Amino acid sequence: MLRHNAPRTSVTVTLTTACLFVIARQCFGGDDGSYAYVKTIDLSDDTGRQVVVDREPGQYLGHPTTCLLDDGKTILCVYPKGHG
Repeated sequence: MLRHNAPRTSVTVTLTTACLFVIARQCFGGDDGSYAYVKTIDLSDDTGRQVVVDREPGQYLGHPTTCLLDDGKTILCVYPKGHG
């Protein structure tokens, strides 16, 4: 027999709704100048800053993740073969 716990469901729905409201407010709310924004740079046309790390015909090799090592010069790069 399936038991329905109404108070728990009500709390879950209330908390979920509150979280979604806060997220929506942060994403779509008016800007009063108090928000900090991450600066973005579009490098799609700047081929001098692009590096091809691997290429395989007919295979998508994308979404690389990089990590700067402690020596401050070496970057470790990993990526999935395929899409994920």
